[in-house]
Amino acid sequence: MLAERYGCILFDLDGVLYRGEDAVPQAPPTMAELRRRGVRPVFLTNNSSRTPRQVADKLRAIGIEADPAEVVTSALATAELLAERGGGRAFVIGQDGVREALTDAGIRVLEGEPEEADLVVVGFDGGATYRSLKRASLLVQRGARLVATNADASYPAADGLWPGAGALLSVITTTTGAEPEIVGKPFHPLFEAGRRRGGGGRPLVVGDRLDTDIEGAARLGWDTMLVLTGVSGREDVERTGIRPTVIAEDVSALLEAPREAGGRGAILGRGAGRDAERDRTPGIENARIEDEGVIEMAVGLEQVREYMEAAIGKLSPAKAQELAKSLTKGQGRDQVSKAAKDLLAWSNKNKERLTSMVQTEVKSQLKTIGVASRDEVDALRKRVRELEREQGKKSTRKRSTAKRSTAKRAASSPPSEQA
Repeated sequence: MLAERYGCILFDLDGVLYRGEDAVPQAPPTMAELRRRGVRPVFLTNNSSRTPRQVADKLRAIGIEADPAEVVTSALATAELLAERGGGRAFVIGQDGVREALTDAGIRVLEGEPEEADLVVVGFDGGATYRSLKRASLLVQRGARLVATNADASYPAADGLWPGAGALLSVITTTTGAEPEIVGKPFHPLFEAGRRRGGGGRPLVVGDRLDTDIEGAARLGWDTMLVLTGVSGREDVERTGIRPTVIAEDVSALLEAPREAGGRGAILGRGAGRDAERDRTPGIENARIEDEGVIEMAVGLEQVREYMEAAIGKLSPAKAQELAKSLTKGQGRDQVSKAAKDLLAWSNKNKERLTSMVQTEVKSQLKTIGVASRDEVDALRKRVRELEREQGKKSTRKRSTAKRSTAKRAASSPPSEQA
């Protein structure tokens, strides 16, 4: 089945497993079968107002088994990120979900109207007031770092769309001109937090929104599955140019064979992300577009590696040595040798393209974390040397001019002054 190809499956919630208060019809039986087959899901949501326990309670109420430890909210990812950086004092616009997550991570949540703060954290808050938004704006102007759990402009409610975290955030950014750091989808911190919670491995993101779930995961080079039970439809794929790895009617496609999972209109193996065939965001996904056979081989090798590591970890040294010897004889040796040769041939064929992609990705990551590349450092050093030479020439010209002026004055001075 399709799900077996991945080590970690991240599920969006609203529009994927439920719509409003009701389960998507195929979601409960599909999730139960996935668990029966050993697939442990991770529930990933931009909603920062609910705690993981509240999210798990809602899933169980509609017939989907869930544990709070399997839930990663944008509030939780925000708290983890800020705690890793040393935490601090935070003024919060948000509800229980974000306040509890920050407190549990050791970050001090400020109440009232503090004069100073290290952080201003913005999430969805149905009780936000002009007074709280004003205080947040003042604190940002005084040096607090602005962080948002997500930038969703709207919050879907039973009676329509309410202003979301992004709408509240825009009040502060419009007032201060500050550039916020955003943790939730489509930005990478939430995706990475979900993958860590799932134990790592090759990830698949299942979502219903092209602009957040699908494009955000594709930027990381991850596979994606768009389900047609929520916001985006097939026509939106063509309109936006954001391409999932596979399109499916609902999550039950995870139980089907890979080539059948998408049903009509599936595009498995033809790319992912925005304008995949001329992708503006270089990544490993591009290397997979041309040769799906390599995917199968790479996945197979990865599974072999995982199985071997798990098995060897339980073996005695003598048994491990015996196993290693068996792989160098007969059929085992031939299979390993063939797989290695095939992978080497493919990598040689695509060496220049892979090298270019890796270099581009490394530069992008370095810029993201504020580190200059070697070329940039060399360019900076060159410019410094040029400035030093120019300054040296100016100094030399000044000294020469000064000497000429002194000599001229000396020549024109009366003898008594020259003595």
